[in-house]
Amino acid sequence: MKMKRNKFLDLLKTKILVMDGAYGTEIMSKAKNLNFSEEANILYPDLVYSLHKNYIEAGADIIKTNTFGLFHLLGSNKIDENYAFNLLKAGIETGIKVKKNNVFCFASFGPVSDSVFEYKPQTIERFEYIYRKAAEIALNSGIDGILFETFSDFLELKTAVNSVRDLSDEIPVIAQFTLNSNGATIQGAEAENCGAFLETIDCDVAGINCSTGPLAMAKNFSYFAEYISKPMSASPNAGLPEFKDGRVYYPDMRKDFKKAAKIFVENGARIVGSCCGSSPDYTRTVKEIVLASDFPYREKEKKDFLVSNNYLFDFEKENFLPIGERLNLLGNKTFKANYLEDKKIAYEIELNRQLSAGAKCVDFNIDLFAKDNPGLGYEDMLLLQNIAKPLISIDTLYPEVMEKCARYSACSPVLNSSDLTVERFKKVAEIYKKYGGKIVVLLMSGKKIPKTLEERIKGLEILDMLAEKFSIPAKDIFVDPLALTLGTGVENFSYVESIVEKSRYKTVVGLSNFSHGLPDRSRLNAFLLTHLLRKGLNASILDVSDPNIAGVVYNHNAVFGGKGFASSEKGGLDFAGDFGEWGFLLLKGKEEDLSRKVDERLKIGDKPSFILEKGLIANMEKIGEYFEQGKVYLPQLLVAADTMKKAFEIIKPFLEEEVKAGGETGKNDGRIILFTVQNDVHDIGKNIVLTVLKSFGFSVFDGGIDKKPEEIIEEVKSTDAKIVGLSALMTTSLPYMKKTVKELKEKLPEIKVIVGGAVVTKRFAEEIGADGYGKNAFDAVNLVREML
Repeated sequence: MKMKRNKFLDLLKTKILVMDGAYGTEIMSKAKNLNFSEEANILYPDLVYSLHKNYIEAGADIIKTNTFGLFHLLGSNKIDENYAFNLLKAGIETGIKVKKNNVFCFASFGPVSDSVFEYKPQTIERFEYIYRKAAEIALNSGIDGILFETFSDFLELKTAVNSVRDLSDEIPVIAQFTLNSNGATIQGAEAENCGAFLETIDCDVAGINCSTGPLAMAKNFSYFAEYISKPMSASPNAGLPEFKDGRVYYPDMRKDFKKAAKIFVENGARIVGSCCGSSPDYTRTVKEIVLASDFPYREKEKKDFLVSNNYLFDFEKENFLPIGERLNLLGNKTFKANYLEDKKIAYEIELNRQLSAGAKCVDFNIDLFAKDNPGLGYEDMLLLQNIAKPLISIDTLYPEVMEKCARYSACSPVLNSSDLTVERFKKVAEIYKKYGGKIVVLLMSGKKIPKTLEERIKGLEILDMLAEKFSIPAKDIFVDPLALTLGTGVENFSYVESIVEKSRYKTVVGLSNFSHGLPDRSRLNAFLLTHLLRKGLNASILDVSDPNIAGVVYNHNAVFGGKGFASSEKGGLDFAGDFGEWGFLLLKGKEEDLSRKVDERLKIGDKPSFILEKGLIANMEKIGEYFEQGKVYLPQLLVAADTMKKAFEIIKPFLEEEVKAGGETGKNDGRIILFTVQNDVHDIGKNIVLTVLKSFGFSVFDGGIDKKPEEIIEEVKSTDAKIVGLSALMTTSLPYMKKTVKELKEKLPEIKVIVGGAVVTKRFAEEIGADGYGKNAFDAVNLVREML
């Protein structure tokens, strides 16, 4: 009897498994007259058998079949279908034949698509056919598990996994995305989104493979792991291929694999392998690291989020989810008219309107037509996701429409909605257990709308029993307290307020229902939303493009959501290069995320000085520029400076070691004293310069912040300093820097003055009579050397 998924998961809790390496590059280098490596399964089975055996002898606990490329060949119609499935069967049989006790054989399934494709019913149905038939062959052959590797598209991977789960709920499944060196798929989904999505689909192990070399993958692995509670896997390439003397070859990356494998294991990987360009020698290297590792399995609590290719909403970090309301044929006459004329254009207009205004999720309702044609919901779901890839609230009365849309959503869906009847709740709960996401529950039974607060509170008690009966976690339930028009009585709003306050579940309301039939709806809706947000409302279906609504959401997030007053979250701001994301982390005060990125860079061997200069200083300078342009405001500037200070504390000891290793330390005659000038309380730049100068052996003193010219002169006299360094981060402090330099030159002419800071330029330094200008800490070192 084959090992079932629960036993496989139990094994991963006790042992880190090693997966084998490349087949395509190894086979094509040894066999001739092959159109593609999988042909060896029939033409050269002994070669495939021998390679499997070599990987096992090198220490592999999991071997994968030589079948990966067949799926793309089928998808591009480059191979006869019968021939492809015969090659698949032969490859699986060879893998099963060679494996020993305590070694698993997983069938390798690759993507059918070219990674970027148009979502069409016939395309998705073709995927399902191929994966289902391949899974039937694998299961009937006695395979131990199925490995989906090197995927880029969320829906294709979800469809592939679901096709296997339609046949077996017991077979172990590993699902892996492939990321570029910047930690994103070819479609732009970031590492965190990929990991979060794998957490929501029915695979047992979530991983990444291929594309980059080991250290590039290691750099992104902790971000990929952020939202994953299940076991993880990592299988990087042996670097990137090079062309030399008429042939393609891969560099020897085994030293880097040693570093990377350790990082993978430290961050929770329970399966580690290698991919393109690797060989059994790489498997030996990985095995060596795994055997030397002492990292027991760590249980991780499931996080509370919704995810799509482009959006990740973390309910632990953000407190309000705006859901765009206008994709509703029953509630939006303009959308309906456009839909009947050209549905693609209708979706483009409304999606652009809502998403550009700040919605991350849209409410999708076509019950007007889907009630008579459930397949229409599925077709429109695909059409919508061709235009954009938002989070989606599937708003329907019909379970068959909800189920089909959930299956083909490239996101974790919001199932909108259930009521308090057992029959309806059971159906929605079954969809949730298959496809994840969140459930919206109306506080009503059938068509009976509660008329009092007491009836709604009683509804919460019924919901408690239903959630327990069907094992639905409270964090995955939204309660809709039923927003009714205030035209029938303002007490309806007070009922909703009370439920928002009392509910242990998240709450969501259809905001426009309150103002139905009333004048001045926009301002009334904005007013009511403000009150509900202060009571703790978690989400609302609303028109995010309405300026009054947008203003409430924006200011709520700025004041109470920790986002601050930036002109936009990312719009208009550009932090380029490999460290571009760090700029946004600084702006948002993401101390843990930034510290983790610094730590990962250090682990893969980047020099501390390189990280400091390119990752922190360059981005802080860019933030200073945006501050001057009015794109970033004072709260962001202060948050960024504080966040950088904490990240710098991580680098500091490594920077000192780097300087010592370079032989740059030693006694340097002459004291230096550093100040932040009057009207400026920022010290991050000054402190960085101070630390770097000390690392080079200079005698440096910290003169403090917000210092008046006369205070600086007295301090300089008392310390007998030969060089004074002045820093400024604010343009408002530049006149005081000028005044300080002038007075120092008049009263202490023998003193050398160097200046720097985010708002200081070389030209300004020359104009005010400074003796030197340093753009960064290392410029300061060179200036001081010359002056002393």
